[in-house]
Amino acid sequence: MDRKFLTGRIPIGKCLGTAAVSVFLAMAALLRASAAQIPGAEDGQGVIGSQGASSPTQGENGGYATIIQEETEGQGGFFGEYYTPSQGGGVTYLPADYDMTYSGPLDGATGGIPEGDSAGETQTETSGIYKITEKLSYDPEKQQYVNYIHGNRDKYFYSSVPPGIVTNGMVSFQMGNRSQYVLYRNGERVNDADVSNIVEEGGYILECFEQGGVEAERFEFTILLSQTNSMEQFVLPEGFRFTAVTVNGENAAVPYGDTYHMPSDGRYVFQFGCEEISSYFVTEVRKDTVAPRLEIVGPVDGRAKGPVTLTVAAEEETAIQITRDGVEIGVPIDMVLDDYGEYVVVIQDNAGNRNEYRFTIELYFTMTSLLVFLLLAAIAAGLFGYYKYVKNHLRIR
Repeated sequence: MDRKFLTGRIPIGKCLGTAAVSVFLAMAALLRASAAQIPGAEDGQGVIGSQGASSPTQGENGGYATIIQEETEGQGGFFGEYYTPSQGGGVTYLPADYDMTYSGPLDGATGGIPEGDSAGETQTETSGIYKITEKLSYDPEKQQYVNYIHGNRDKYFYSSVPPGIVTNGMVSFQMGNRSQYVLYRNGERVNDADVSNIVEEGGYILECFEQGGVEAERFEFTILLSQTNSMEQFVLPEGFRFTAVTVNGENAAVPYGDTYHMPSDGRYVFQFGCEEISSYFVTEVRKDTVAPRLEIVGPVDGRAKGPVTLTVAAEEETAIQITRDGVEIGVPIDMVLDDYGEYVVVIQDNAGNRNEYRFTIELYFTMTSLLVFLLLAAIAAGLFGYYKYVKNHLRIR
């Protein structure tokens, strides 16, 4: 055999080219095999890891399978090392409706997006939440206000109204299962409060605490259903402005700021809102500082020698309280007091305005008392006569 066929030379360039093609084909086959091993790529269930970059791949049922690539030092891009479930890498299985646009911290227990339970829910920039102040936002989907505890965007609760509002309607809160809160009404703590449906009139304070915290976030509001005598001005919640004001049915000038002064009594109707979120409110305030009066017939200089007649001189609804010698008694139907003693009569309206009257009814004889006195005197005289008769006709043997 001719030795030139055994010792012939092969060009070095052609050898290197063949080797490069072989390596490329081997890497491509390895990538296809790795992707095929990822659960969910066929049935729509996605996976995501915690290292490196991710590339979502949509499955047949609408889900996503994400291949997790860990870049090693000196390697990256196409030549990076790919993780599969058999190789480890902290793989988490995701549902078909997983939000691939989410950006934020993951739940330490589940590895997924944190649960929205108002004790640690995380909002994204694409969630449609509109910022009003640093501590308040609005969720148009829920139609609820989002109140951040101490400005922490990860700790919040929902309310149907903004803080600081004066309203004629119901107020509700969604606090979450892990929230700690206390509700006060007119300065007194409300036990077993149902904060999802607050309807009673009064001034309220809701104190909400972070889990394990000691400093509370205060949410103040007022439910006004009747007249009031204590409101000198109407102040809007932060971030809101007046849109219309009427006083006793007449249009009034709309103030530029967030405060409307009410120097006189009357019926005020305030319309206000936040145009950015298209949220508007209407609140009616009936201011009354005039106390109701009683017309009292009988006493002269605080003393009466006979019955005393009471007449209400107010048109609005009132309540009357009567005490005699320090003991509360009922209000007579005919509004006439005829028993002797020291009286205190108080009349009050729904706005809290009140008047107090004091007088004394001295001991006196009425026709009834005179007849009773004569009857008792006759009985006494009869008994005395009978005694004398018995004594004179009694014989001792």
